[in-house]
Amino acid sequence: MQALLLLLFTSSLTLILHSLGLAAYLYWKFWWFDIVTHALGGFSLGLLIAFLVPKKHIFLIYGALILCIIGWEIFEIVFVGIETGNMSYVIDIISDLAIGFAAAHGAIWIYHTNTTERKHR
Repeated sequence: MQALLLLLFTSSLTLILHSLGLAAYLYWKFWWFDIVTHALGGFSLGLLIAFLVPKKHIFLIYGALILCIIGWEIFEIVFVGIETGNMSYVIDIISDLAIGFAAAHGAIWIYHTNTTERKHR
């Protein structure tokens, strides 16, 4: 139950910060704002995957994680219009992937070290 409440909180906070970031141009005003939202989003994603997929399916956990994180970056490139030829954007994409993965891995580790497997799995 605590994991679901934490997931709801971090997901909601991510949505609020992202919406504010777009509306108030915070992504462009503060270089670190993107880091915060990717870390919170990665953490939320990690909690969701850890909750849905049993610990024994580690390849499925990390496969889904990698697929979702890379999928989000592709979404940003296609729909936000990031110029992949610009080296600073390439560095931003790589750092977004690393931050999202690290935060998600942390969430998965926290979830699996603080919960026992659900009996119905």
